[in-house]
Amino acid sequence: LTPEVREYVGVPATYSFGMGRIRAISAVGGHAYLPPRGFDPLELSRMLQSGEVNSLSAVPTLLRIILNAPDVIGDAGKKLRWMEIGSQFMSGAEKRAVRDLFPNARIVQHYGLTEASRSSFLRISEVPDEYLESVGKAVGATEVGITTAGRIRIRGPHVARWRFDADELADLVGRDGWLETSDLGHIKDGYLYYDGRADDLINTGGVKINPDLLELRIAERLGLGGKVVVAKVPDALRGEGVLVAAESMDLAADRLHSVAAKALKEMGVNAGDALHVRVMPALPRTATGKPLRRSL
Repeated sequence: LTPEVREYVGVPATYSFGMGRIRAISAVGGHAYLPPRGFDPLELSRMLQSGEVNSLSAVPTLLRIILNAPDVIGDAGKKLRWMEIGSQFMSGAEKRAVRDLFPNARIVQHYGLTEASRSSFLRISEVPDEYLESVGKAVGATEVGITTAGRIRIRGPHVARWRFDADELADLVGRDGWLETSDLGHIKDGYLYYDGRADDLINTGGVKINPDLLELRIAERLGLGGKVVVAKVPDALRGEGVLVAAESMDLAADRLHSVAAKALKEMGVNAGDALHVRVMPALPRTATGKPLRRSL
């Protein structure tokens, strides 16, 4: 970053990602723009075209809105110089599409939790395509590893030591300084891969399903990028069933069921009565657009 940065901060500044962007921009003497109505692709395109902004911070859910209608950005995408993408699942194909839409930008994605923000970085604009599915490598004094249970663990000076719980401090890290997350992952060629949340993973009849991957497959078939959410529900026979919810005003429920069933079959699951679908006018989300699976 240089003092020339004029960033469209597409995430709330009260979240660790947004706060981190404000801090980084301020550190180099740049300027940040906070959209008064939240992330707006039309506003972003106009401001890029006029030169009012040249940088963007956003989470994958918001970027999928742009990828669904790339013409909204069009040639204005060539004027973007920097982008940081926050921590959520994003496929390699989606990252390639973002890179193509903003061909002149240095694009990085970070992985980390609120209590260990920015634990790894992937330079999307520079890394070979074979590593695009990853979330990059740890930098500086940060270390990442995988526990015997397949969970990502993090150690470094950026990791929070405690969580304030009621009127006392609860330890977040062990004696060895490692923070064990609830995220599943693996490391290959030094690159960290995020395999989903352990508590979101669906175990139906002994077959484990990553809801992020299932969401992506269903959304691609329906043309509803970022508007499909998969969650687990109790099932008496299989232990856990699959709930697929879509945000739409005109999608037929039987169409959603058919597409979801085919996507599950490709993943080795014949869901039968364990598959449930809902079409809703709006899906429950956080302020940064992350789906609230537990609310569903």
